Amino acid sequence: MDLNEYQDKAATYKVAGTSPLERAFGLCEEVGEVFGVLKRMERGDFAGNIGEFGARLHKELGDTLWYLSQVAADNNWTLNDIAETNLDKLESRKIRGTILGVGDNR
Repeated sequence: MDLNEYQDKAATYKVAGTSPLERAFGLCEEVGEVFGVLKRMERGDFAGNIGEFGARLHKELGDTLWYLSQVAADNNWTLNDIAETNLDKLESRKIRGTILGVGDNR
């Protein structure tokens, strides 16, 4: 499955009546949940059970991807286009030796 296929299928789970802003907030919330799993791993909650850590992180990344795909769709962007644009930006930075640094326009 490519990213656009995923985005189209993911849209079928959008709850009627929800707003684009609600989906943007949902994306932020899910990113926070990713950090929550990482925090628990860092403090040792998954000691002896790295599989549980991986399963939880995988689930939260999936939820993040769903919201990301729908925020993109709300703006008439495809995930494939976003991915390609991002790789182009990273390639340019790599060529110019500016992968490390601060700011989008480096």
